[in-house]
Amino acid sequence: MDGSPAKKLLEGHAAAVSPKGDVVAFLRGGQIWMMKPSGEGAKNVVTQKATETDLRWSPDGTELAFVSDRRDHSFIGIYTPADKSLRYLDPSVDRDSEPVWSPDSAHIAYLRIPASGRAFAAGGRREGEPWSIRVSDPKTGFAHEVFHASNGPGSLFHALEADQQVFWGAGDYLVFPWEKTGWCHLYSVPSGGEVAK
Repeated sequence: MDGSPAKKLLEGHAAAVSPKGDVVAFLRGGQIWMMKPSGEGAKNVVTQKATETDLRWSPDGTELAFVSDRRDHSFIGIYTPADKSLRYLDPSVDRDSEPVWSPDSAHIAYLRIPASGRAFAAGGRREGEPWSIRVSDPKTGFAHEVFHASNGPGSLFHALEADQQVFWGAGDYLVFPWEKTGWCHLYSVPSGGEVAK
């Protein structure tokens, strides 16, 4: 920052600056756009009938993860600017959301809410079909489940008041909220899967 006053570049929201500092991804009309930090070269890079949200750059700045919301289900998408490729991780009829990259950019963890459930519970409803956390290899798209909420209290996902719901912590652990006891506490699980603590 050189101390010069802020200036308006383009219409849009949810800007995400690449860790390399060379590209800014942002949303306009539910679609993904990219431009240089100066505002030059803006172009629509992902256009779909879906609404895109949750732009998350890989720590190495080579790939952009996002949520592709199809109303009754959603996918985790990966856009690679270098070759303009687009792919999806382990697509299903469920609602996948909240992608978070591993520090080495080799994996992505995300929430999966069953199709029969609601994306995030509100009000007094406390039980339903259990939610889970999955970890995917973004190169192959292959994913595996590392956590599955138990039946009963906490089986519906209740979100934190935070920018993200899953955190990739030290020691390759995933940290997340869970209302297993009827109260919201933070739990952790190794990214390879195990009983949450």
